[in-house]
Amino acid sequence: MIKINILRGNSEAKTLIDLHWRYWNLIFHFKKEFDELKIKFKFYFFKSIHDPKFYDCDYIFLDSRAFPRIKTYKDDIIDANYTVDLSLLKKISLKNNNLIWFDTRDSAGTSQFEVMPYVKKYVKKQLYKDMNLYQKDLYGGRYYTDFYNKKFQIVDNRPYIQEFLLDKYKKKLILGWNIGAGRFYNYLEFGYLDYQIERLKIFLKIKNLNTKKILPFFKYNDLSKNDFFVHLKIHNEVAHSRNTVIFQRTELVKNLKNDFPNYKFDNNKITLKDYYKKLIDSKICFSAYGWGEVCYRDFEAIYCGVPFLTADMSNIITWPNVYQDNVTYISYDLDFKNLKDKIEYILNNDRKRKELVSNSQEVLRNVYKDEGKKYFVNKILEIIA
Repeated sequence: MIKINILRGNSEAKTLIDLHWRYWNLIFHFKKEFDELKIKFKFYFFKSIHDPKFYDCDYIFLDSRAFPRIKTYKDDIIDANYTVDLSLLKKISLKNNNLIWFDTRDSAGTSQFEVMPYVKKYVKKQLYKDMNLYQKDLYGGRYYTDFYNKKFQIVDNRPYIQEFLLDKYKKKLILGWNIGAGRFYNYLEFGYLDYQIERLKIFLKIKNLNTKKILPFFKYNDLSKNDFFVHLKIHNEVAHSRNTVIFQRTELVKNLKNDFPNYKFDNNKITLKDYYKKLIDSKICFSAYGWGEVCYRDFEAIYCGVPFLTADMSNIITWPNVYQDNVTYISYDLDFKNLKDKIEYILNNDRKRKELVSNSQEVLRNVYKDEGKKYFVNKILEIIA
């Protein structure tokens, strides 16, 4: 029996629920396959780091979002730089040195390579195809923030502190899986109260994931009333600290308003139910990078039967890969030069819109079929090899 313990955050109520819906849910979905391989997973919380049972395993998976960090600046602004609490990491490694670091942050670029001396593998949700980028000083820590700094002279209020990937650690860095492997709650049929009840049932171990409440795949809507779906967070705390991060979204909206002045853009905050309704009733969905390149909006569009456009993803590798240009999505250049042409092309091509929806939905369906099983099970085996 191979025992794998996963360290996941402080809030047991929240994390137990999210396990069945978010990043780690495929462990539960393919439980039968892992049982046959005699691989057993168990989730722990930070109150357990003093428990000897936590270290009594073959491997420990550490989720970066849940692991303590230390500010590198003393002030409390939203975008203060952080570094991993290496002193705690060292203590854990002394008790069990088969540590696997899961970098579950948003971007292919931002990294925590300071942990490399203490871990066996470093798993990232998405990676740059050009691994040399991890050894270059990218302004803002990302390829696209560096691009906007150099191309448009966009500067941040604070420099991003980057840890470079050393040659001796390159083999530790491997691709994992992204947020598209998670589930989306069906807010169209079930309200917020239903969601809280579902969370409570999982927490109390009354039952596992209720598949009836998963957002289903919708067919492309031939009778869509809206040409565009544009709902992007722009005026928030990010804009005050990382101008290079927010730049793509603000420029996208600016370009859309200039190129399509007769279209009314409504970006007001709405409920998730209305969000999905409005999305389903649109011909195309506009997306853009946020803190990272892969966005929840991309997958929501796919489930709702709407083709999406987002900035060029050709320099990124990820799984599930819904970023196959002109096959599962439509790309636009980082400098927006081809944006208008791409929009007119897809708006005037009903057949192509249906094709994009069909192809992208097939990619996500396969996550839970034999193709996804093969990828995910083999990925776990690769991680612990």
